[in-house]
Amino acid sequence: FGHLHHNFLSAFTQKIRELSSWYSAERIIAMGYSMGGFGAFQLGCFAPEIFDAVVSVAGYGLGTSEPNSGYGAPQPASGEIFEDFLETEVCKLAQVPVVLAVHAPSDLCSSFRDVRAIISKVQDVAWKTYAWSRAMLIEVPDNMANSDHPGKKKKSNHSYFNCTLLHNGSEKMLWGDLRRLLEEAEWRGPQNQRSQSSWEDSWERRGWCDRRWS
Repeated sequence: FGHLHHNFLSAFTQKIRELSSWYSAERIIAMGYSMGGFGAFQLGCFAPEIFDAVVSVAGYGLGTSEPNSGYGAPQPASGEIFEDFLETEVCKLAQVPVVLAVHAPSDLCSSFRDVRAIISKVQDVAWKTYAWSRAMLIEVPDNMANSDHPGKKKKSNHSYFNCTLLHNGSEKMLWGDLRRLLEEAEWRGPQNQRSQSSWEDSWERRGWCDRRWS
């Protein structure tokens, strides 16, 4: 409770290194939904130098800033764990060229507020350290938050897998942005270091910001 499993992450990321080298992978992306979204964040924090993009859909972080009601997390312990996660782990995500989170503000299973704080932290660290990173939060509208199971009486607002990842609308929701950002992102390696002025010009020119899907 409150700690990442470093032994597992070390073994897993080492296997990713081996496989990406074996297959001469052009890009390496950590991506997941719900618990898998948390896993994507963990992988990117643990070994940011490996990944070209980290994509978390309906994910969450370690601990939570949410009060007891709804999430059942013991406070203030969970809030302290989440703050430590932001300061010691999430800051490393600024070394990943592309960090995307897709989340419904009304999600009752995974905290939108926590994910917004994660993306804000990455944006802040990237700005302060001139890291070549693009972080963006894409909001899923409430009328799509239960689109996987529209007939369910009990709404979790955590059922938007298909509309974000599989259905035709997913191109506009996620894939178009991801492809565009990867095309504009620098290839990994020391030869791609940018000057401060070049970084600032690019940031201003692209005008990165979070967005609501419509």
